[in-house]
Amino acid sequence: MSPARATTLTAADWETWAHRNLAVHDGGLELATEPTLRAERVALPAVDLAVGAGGTRYSLDADGVVRSYDGRRSTTRRLWEPADGGVDEPRAIAVDGDRLAVLGADGAVTVVSIRRRQAIDTTQAGVDDPMTIAPVDDGWLLLDAAGAVRLLRTDGRTETHWEGFAKPLDMTTTAAGDCYVLDERTERRRIRKQAASGDHLDGRIPTGRRRVLHKRTADGEVDPDPFPLSNFETADGESFVPNRVATAAAVDTPVWLAGSAGDRSAVAAADPETGRVDVRHRLDGSCRLLRAPAVDAGTIYAVAGGDLIRLEPVERRRRDADGAYRGVAYRQFDAGESVQWHRLALGPEPAGTNTRLRVSYLATDDPAPLSTDLTDVTGLEEPPDTVWELLAMEPAALAARTDGLSEAAAADAIDAGFAAVGDALDDQWRTVDAPTDALFESATGRYLVVRLELVGSERASPRVDSLRVSWPRQSSIESLPELYREDSGSKAFLERFLSVFDTAFDDLEADADSLTSHLDPAAAPAESLPWLADWLGVDPPVDWPTAATRELLSAAPELSRQRGTAAGLRRLLGIYLRHLPAPETPPGDRLVPGEAAAGGDDALAGVDHGLCLLEPRDLDGTAPVARAAYERHLPSQRSVAVYAGPFDDPAHRTAVETIVREETPAHVEASVVDLDPTFRLGGDSFLGCNSRLGERRLELGSTSLGHTAVLD
Repeated sequence: MSPARATTLTAADWETWAHRNLAVHDGGLELATEPTLRAERVALPAVDLAVGAGGTRYSLDADGVVRSYDGRRSTTRRLWEPADGGVDEPRAIAVDGDRLAVLGADGAVTVVSIRRRQAIDTTQAGVDDPMTIAPVDDGWLLLDAAGAVRLLRTDGRTETHWEGFAKPLDMTTTAAGDCYVLDERTERRRIRKQAASGDHLDGRIPTGRRRVLHKRTADGEVDPDPFPLSNFETADGESFVPNRVATAAAVDTPVWLAGSAGDRSAVAAADPETGRVDVRHRLDGSCRLLRAPAVDAGTIYAVAGGDLIRLEPVERRRRDADGAYRGVAYRQFDAGESVQWHRLALGPEPAGTNTRLRVSYLATDDPAPLSTDLTDVTGLEEPPDTVWELLAMEPAALAARTDGLSEAAAADAIDAGFAAVGDALDDQWRTVDAPTDALFESATGRYLVVRLELVGSERASPRVDSLRVSWPRQSSIESLPELYREDSGSKAFLERFLSVFDTAFDDLEADADSLTSHLDPAAAPAESLPWLADWLGVDPPVDWPTAATRELLSAAPELSRQRGTAAGLRRLLGIYLRHLPAPETPPGDRLVPGEAAAGGDDALAGVDHGLCLLEPRDLDGTAPVARAAYERHLPSQRSVAVYAGPFDDPAHRTAVETIVREETPAHVEASVVDLDPTFRLGGDSFLGCNSRLGERRLELGSTSLGHTAVLD
């Protein structure tokens, strides 16, 4: 039988492995991660808390004094304090742009200009026993203990916005105008969601629950989301009882909840689609306030006791069912006939502290390691053909192929398969002492099963980038006289000794066989790409994503013909931007080639960043007022302005500047102009793309004038 080998090199190869608590990341296998929240605790003796769009925190104390804290400068200042008798028993605070609202127990709302640090308006909303306040486009929403949400409009009028709550606990709004109210009833709690028009969902509410989350959407139609929510359970089936709710102003999901999980308080993210609650952080005491600001998506502020806890999203290694940072992966190799398996070679990264990689194997002629039928193991009427196929599936894929099977039940079936395989093969594994390169011992059979076990810590994980298995046993001992093979003990030792040299020859042969792959940008190893770039006459890009470098080299011949042209520059920018993560806040679909289809330009397909190339001739026919805004970036007829962004990483903008500088002719003046989600009126603002006309509002002294006011 001629020598054969099976390799695992790419992310697609690793996806064929059956793995548990492991994930494929950057083409290799490592411990899976999960989102959690890192806590930063500071003392905060305040009644309420609000967070502005710039990340500034505003706190309201029992005397009605408002203080601001700038985290970037680590400075605290007294922003505003009421005059004598100015605020009757301060209850809540909310911020909307440059306006800050302070709510008193008598229902009075004082609006403060943050920039001027003084009150500009005080309105009596006529609300008895108000609880909290939140901003919306046309005013402020006030939640009262009587079970109603009142809208205080900018012109001072108050109207009922939403009512019918039994015992409201908390309220929050989003920038889109959605409003969430956490309500408690005698038999259940729920969260309701309602639209700004007054429409709200009427859905089936499971019995036995006391709290329900309701949502009201801003579009005036019944929201299709599965609200009200009331079935609050963690992934482990633990009951979760919420007492506070928050939503990030820039996103609609997840819905953040604070409450009790078991015997401890916790902050959790609720998935509206499933009602599943994912506990992210445990608190030492009951949560009194919960806030999710518009910036730093995922950052949460909780007040427990007298402390403010800033919860920042981070990724940590996930524990297995036994509470250990451990993951396991299986792969069955088929030689087609019974053979003596030869060699195993791994490409692990250097192991860090507190990490360990264990490699085990077994050879057999039986393709099925289980003596029990797979139906009996999993409870599935039509399970996959083999247990290895089952273990390599995601719960969603298994549920999709089986009628009436939920993802939770599919996950249970896969878990049962892993447990059965572990029990059946537990005493049959042989461990490899040197996992990077080893000969198999007593490994004869048609099938070889390799088991990888990765053990790490909360912040560290071992990693395997590649694996290669070869068969049948190849040794130069067969070329020696029979005398050297007569004694079995001597033969085994000599065979292992000669394998050191045989392995070196095998590697040389493998390199020779794979030489052509080094000339293919799609197949060449990542470390060979700079060599291939030099061979093709392309300057090797620095800090580009590997996939972008491969596409660049594949397009090198055509790019060479287009160099110095607008088409070549556009295509090269598309190659780079296409492989970057999408910006957190894009500038608008009309400026994103991947969204606007770029007029059918395939060179920019898949680009998630804003990108627009502007030349002087593009301004022909434009009004002089509009031309002036752009001509400052086009100083001559031989110039080009590249509008691009926004860039979450400054290195990405630097790379774009390098592309523009190196790909434009020497006689052309080129500049890169940032496309930001925020703007100033002028050359980087595009009405309807990254800007919109808001409500007209004028502050004159201490008087607030709406768009219906007339100065005579």
